[in-house]
Amino acid sequence: RYGQYMPCAARGKADRSQRQEPVILELPPQNDGGTSQCDANRSSGQTLLGNFSVKTHFHKACWRALSVVGHRRHLASVFPGSLCFYDRASHPRVEGRIALTLDDAPCSRPDASASMVLEVLDVLREFGAKATFFLCTDFVAGHEEALRRLIEDGHEVANHCQADRSYAEDTEEEFERVFLEAESICERLRASALADRAGVVASGGNSVDAPPRRRWFRAPHAKMSDAMRTVLSRHGFTNVLTDCYANDPWIDDPEFIAKTMLDLALDGSIAVIHMPERGFREYNYQALRDFLAGLQARELRAVTLSALQQEAEKVVVVGEVGGAKSSQDDSFALVDPSKTTSNGQDYLARTSSAFSIGVDAWSNFSVKTHFHKACWRALSVVGHRRHLASVFPGSLCFYDRASHPRVEGRIALTLDDAPCSRPDASASMVLEVLDVLREFGAKATFFLCTDFVAGHEEALRRLIEDGHEVANHCQADRSYAEDTEEEFERVFLEAESICERLRASALADRAGVVASGGNSVDAPPRRRWFRAPHAKMSDAMRTVLSRHGFTNVLTDCYANDPWIDDPEFIAKTMLDLALDGSIAVIHMPERGFREYNYQALRDFLAGLQARELRAVTLSALQQEAEKVVVVGEVGGAKSSQDDSSALVDPSKNASN
Repeated sequence: RYGQYMPCAARGKADRSQRQEPVILELPPQNDGGTSQCDANRSSGQTLLGNFSVKTHFHKACWRALSVVGHRRHLASVFPGSLCFYDRASHPRVEGRIALTLDDAPCSRPDASASMVLEVLDVLREFGAKATFFLCTDFVAGHEEALRRLIEDGHEVANHCQADRSYAEDTEEEFERVFLEAESICERLRASALADRAGVVASGGNSVDAPPRRRWFRAPHAKMSDAMRTVLSRHGFTNVLTDCYANDPWIDDPEFIAKTMLDLALDGSIAVIHMPERGFREYNYQALRDFLAGLQARELRAVTLSALQQEAEKVVVVGEVGGAKSSQDDSFALVDPSKTTSNGQDYLARTSSAFSIGVDAWSNFSVKTHFHKACWRALSVVGHRRHLASVFPGSLCFYDRASHPRVEGRIALTLDDAPCSRPDASASMVLEVLDVLREFGAKATFFLCTDFVAGHEEALRRLIEDGHEVANHCQADRSYAEDTEEEFERVFLEAESICERLRASALADRAGVVASGGNSVDAPPRRRWFRAPHAKMSDAMRTVLSRHGFTNVLTDCYANDPWIDDPEFIAKTMLDLALDGSIAVIHMPERGFREYNYQALRDFLAGLQARELRAVTLSALQQEAEKVVVVGEVGGAKSSQDDSSALVDPSKNASN
């Protein structure tokens, strides 16, 4: 339960430095029969899901747990060498100011109509706020004019690298190449915008009106490596993170986002919110407006990173850069590497024992990873199949052995976000994955983001020829739950047409294919599978899938591997969850991005083999399930296991 967005409004400046009490999550009440309110109201379907998203509440509860301890206290050890805030004790001129930053700008689609840059600029202007926009430069094409206007309005752009992926496993040379390419695009945008501003010196020097120029970088997913630090140091860049953030990619509640950020915001904070766009994180527009309104009520001014640093520098004492102990018990200011002298390094070594963890230990002990592990383990406290029907109505998550005895000894293995997020074939690990599947006699269903297919067609044809199957994961790895029915149908069918062309191309090369295009006896059974990105569905999406005879497929066997980079944990968690008829999900590994999932997949398959569980495609698992289906019982019977209810496959849910 939330109070007002602006709990400090009446108290004014005096209360800005005090943290707010954490809000405790109140779970839905239990009814008299002992069944959860969610189960009791299962018949309400999507209406219930719209009002109570278990996943969203789970992430809210996890994020609130971070505020139980001082939210600035541990940043120095968790993110060594990164700038997360300016401590007012060391930099008194930051009083009354925070830096506002927006990530993943300008828009993940080249279609200018999807962008909300201009709307964001309007709301910033309304509240007299300035911001730093961190650009994924792969997103810039088609939005150049809006970005020039952004710079002309006094905001700034900064480097978030090319794509929204971790670069922590890239070599120094690989990272330096993409980093400099991204920075060159940012620099061209700045030059183009500043050339149009009055007062720019003809030779290209800054006028007195031009904003101060700083070299900012933000590591995607907050993941840094020694190689990345070396490159940033060589080129004089500062990695900038945050002390004021609400996990908004996973929590789609603008009220919660705004309130959480307002509770965390202090003088000198660096706030992060992800860029809203139409149909993807659009709720962040309202969250941004509410956050700015709350800052205004607390007399906190949102400025760019460069402006905040400019104020901080006015009172910096040599040897004290970002290292002094705050007057608040829970606050250490972090070093800005671009400004650190040898004296500053010595000071940090002397004063912050947390820095003793260092970079090497950070690679072995990730607070964020341990946090996600703890959260994920909490899900296994209750029966892991029990609530899937109410959380994901109308989706196929597993086949219950009580209803489908032929699934005994089998699970469906699925890989998401195939084939590779980069067109460079050398980054792909499709062939390595095929080798490990062949080693264990396993088959799998690969869910394709079809925007990723270009450059990997040959590997995908080989995949299908080896007896695996491809399925539709839509075009891009984003939620489509806010798209209109017409918008979703268009991109869904475009994605399916690419999948169909790959199937046709591969099957045409297989021996035994009938000349007319019909399947041979050796061809795999053809089913119509879809998986909603981010597991988010809408009524419009359900209507389209039903119209075209597709089944939305989710999972009962998953280890949150995008956020947990420990292959041993991933494999063990999935093996603990795997039952006869399970549908397992692991994300596609690629070089330099989720590469740990290759080892996790190998260990998972070895564990299945030891348990005499065979990994098959979704279509093969359904084929076995159908051999013993009783009319009226498709996916609906109660399992002999107390924690298991089989879910309906809508593509087979006829009137019978």
